[in-house]
Amino acid sequence: MIVSTGNKDTYITRMSNHRNEIYSDTTESNGGSGQYFRPHDLIEAGFASCLNYYANGAQFYESSL
Repeated sequence: MIVSTGNKDTYITRMSNHRNEIYSDTTESNGGSGQYFRPHDLIEAGFASCLNYYANGAQFYESSL
């Protein structure tokens, strides 16, 4: 389970799965620090990870035929 903790003074958000943690933020022009991933970057990274898992699985399946 992902736990997300916001900060009422900034846009920085801490996300953790109790083993690893990452932070998200927004750009300086939108009031953030621009220091961390933006939320849509995390969605893109999740999608890219799923595509990679699928491609690797398909390659493994084909080589086992």
